[in-house]
Amino acid sequence: MGFLMTVPFSAKYVIAVIVLCGVLLVTGCANTVTKKDTLGRSFGLTITFKSSPNFNNYNYYLVYADKRFIVDSQVASTYFFIPGAPYNVTAVNNISGNRGIDYMYNNYFYSWGGIITLKEQDVSITRGPFPKTASDDTHYGYAPQLLSLNTYSVSSTTLSFMIPIDELNLTSSELFFMLITTTTSNGLGNTQDRMSSIQSIELIANSPKQTGNNNASLLNPAAAADIESWTFWVQ
Repeated sequence: MGFLMTVPFSAKYVIAVIVLCGVLLVTGCANTVTKKDTLGRSFGLTITFKSSPNFNNYNYYLVYADKRFIVDSQVASTYFFIPGAPYNVTAVNNISGNRGIDYMYNNYFYSWGGIITLKEQDVSITRGPFPKTASDDTHYGYAPQLLSLNTYSVSSTTLSFMIPIDELNLTSSELFFMLITTTTSNGLGNTQDRMSSIQSIELIANSPKQTGNNNASLLNPAAAADIESWTFWVQ
């Protein structure tokens, strides 16, 4: 009889324990859910050159995308220009085997998200996406847009600015890839300097700052176009 009387009590006890474990499990899961990171609103960059930038003699570009993009690996002998810019037909035919402007889009430009051109007092932006095939009409259809950034500064050998991420027209809000290039003239072998590799950062507010230097560069640029170091961040 004692055994029969304890069965209901034991059953109730087991049920209570199960319910309690369930509550603790759910509560624990709720407490361990990772807090969603806050997306950044602005991208900041500081670049230091060997001497003060000379915007009359050299061009300063930042190529960017939300995924790893493609640039010509033959830096010293290549010809660098950007979508929409006047280009040297002879130089393009030389590196493309007479395939013309379409070669540049099919091999490189299609993978770029856009280009920021750094100037003496402001920047301009040429936004993508760019197609994989293009004619001259397509090419010259891309026009840079002037951006007046109140954070833009050129002081001695250092150039710095912050740009709203919305201005970049990215298709993804997760990662940002970039490459700084300096050039002169408008012909074959016009690259002065380039970051030794494509850099990247998560587009998360207050991500750790990324820093680097260009000690590994094999180029021999003029001092005003010589990229020494950089720092970039998201906030």
